[in-house]
Amino acid sequence: MRRLRSLWTQACAWILMPPLGWAVVGISMIAFFLGIVYWYGRQLPLVPPLFWVFVPDCPLYAFLFGLALAAMLLGYPLGQRLPLLSGILAFGLIKYGVWTVVAWSIFWSRTGLFTPESLVMTVAHVGMILEGIFLLGFVRINVSVALMSGIWFLANDAADYILGYHPGLPYAVPLSFMGWHTLAVTFIFTGLYAVLARRGWGVEPEKISPREARAGEIAAAGPGRENS
Repeated sequence: MRRLRSLWTQACAWILMPPLGWAVVGISMIAFFLGIVYWYGRQLPLVPPLFWVFVPDCPLYAFLFGLALAAMLLGYPLGQRLPLLSGILAFGLIKYGVWTVVAWSIFWSRTGLFTPESLVMTVAHVGMILEGIFLLGFVRINVSVALMSGIWFLANDAADYILGYHPGLPYAVPLSFMGWHTLAVTFIFTGLYAVLARRGWGVEPEKISPREARAGEIAAAGPGRENS
């Protein structure tokens, strides 16, 4: 565990270095606009505006991650000051990243077609999963964050698979399977959040900061560093 913690800490240091960090912010914003236009451009006008927040899942969470990372690069301890928002964001990045990877994996297994679209989207959504894992390390998770995150994503699942506002699926991917899959992921991650809440999950913002990342102090200090 100490080795994994050390690797995570060093990865965070790289991402929080301004050149790379701001590049990731820019990529997230581009992904938002491309996703809205390419994948949801035809669907959004058909959905009542009241439910728009539940429709463009992946682009929305990519956009919010870009804003969150920008705040962190500017020194704002987002995960500590806004734990609920950060917790929902990390949850959504992982949940919908996994959803997309699973959908395209089923498409490959049933068709044998490794199209450029499927490959690019899978790589992009693996990136979303990694973003969620990155952000999760900064979130102060408590019982309220676990409970409210679970309620939010159950509402999202209901909008998708009861009201019918789910994202478009590649052909040969069964809607019923994806519906049960996304519901299962919601319960699994809500349970994981509850476990993390019991363990007092969260990293103090002073332990990893953009200033430390720029100076390269984190990698040298290792996972057990405490402020003096």
